[in-house]
Amino acid sequence: MPITLSIAQFHKHGASNNTLYWCLAATTPGTKVVQAFELVGDNHQFGINTKNINLSKSTSLCGGCYIGEAQDDSLEWIATRIRGVPVLNGEPGWRNSNWAMEAVRELQQEQRENASNPRVKILPEISLKTVAEELKEEFSIAELGDPHFYDRFFATQAGQNQS
Repeated sequence: MPITLSIAQFHKHGASNNTLYWCLAATTPGTKVVQAFELVGDNHQFGINTKNINLSKSTSLCGGCYIGEAQDDSLEWIATRIRGVPVLNGEPGWRNSNWAMEAVRELQQEQRENASNPRVKILPEISLKTVAEELKEEFSIAELGDPHFYDRFFATQAGQNQS
């Protein structure tokens, strides 16, 4: 089964305001753990980090946006490919959402390069604007306590596993 690719949105721990951050998330079928590819640090010294996050235990998750899928053996390849995405230290206004979307564009590039058998398939309509709009709605849903993208995704997955 393919890996689900999404942009996950979290409250940033330690932030005094309602600061949100995005990361590229890869979900292996049958688990509630995502491999998160994220930008860490601050505007003067960003870095790229990869970690596993159990979304069923996350207290800061506030929604997500489906962007596509990857072949089931592609996690390490994705990690390697997006490590080449530039990090713009010291660039005013540049933040994790910019990096996450640059990582998505890098995966879209692979899709174009290997159109006959791509490792990833990103929805053609995915852009910063569409993701930002979806995540804004997801934030509102999560704030109300209603099921956000990952709640719905995992419920659907559980239903498929019972069939």
